Parts: sequence; C-alpha cells; structure tokens
Amino acid sequence: MSRWHEQRNALRRSRLTPGDRLVYREILDCCDYRTGELDPERMPTVEQLAEWAGLSHRQVTYALKHLERHGWIVRGRTSRGYIAGVLVLTGEPCDCKGRRHVA
Repeated sequence: MSRWHEQRNALRRSRLTPGDRLVYREILDCCDYRTGELDPERMPTVEQLAEWAGLSHRQVTYALKHLERHGWIVRGRTSRGYIAGVLVLTGEPCDCKGRRHVA
C-alpha cells in the first residue's frame, strides 16, 4: 500500500469535521500518488482550496489551522509569513467540539 493510500485511509478513520476532511482531501489529491508527498510547486492556494472544496476562504483557513494543530499537515512559512508548502501527514485523532479544542 502506498503512502497516499495510508493517508487516505487515516482520513477515513479520523473524526475530523466535514470541512477539515474536504480540505485535507483536496490537498491529498495534489500529492504524488506513490509517495504521498506534496511538491511545493503544486501547493494550491487558499482560494483554490475554497473553490474546489466548496467552502469559504474563512472555513479553509480555519481547517488548515485545525489540521496543523492535530498533526495532519505541517505548513512551511516564508520570512513574510506566507505558506511556502505543506507536508501531508497522518494526524492524531480529534475530539474537538466545534471551535473548542481538546489537547
């Protein structure tokens, strides 16, 4: 089984919100199928993620922060704070209730 499949299966077992799942899946779809890694040149913008997932810019921004908080992604940053790339991982379980975070 490829790393991409492991990541997809971890998403299926997760307790992430539907919005988080959509954003993670859109990022995962940009990853290399064999390695499950995301080439920084293929990293979609927040606007692209919002369009593809059918979510607002704010929902995508929140989902990215939540995914990062629970170890599903690691975002690189440039010196000006922009997202430089994303490392896609299989994160920890999430039992958050709405905007109230656990752990």
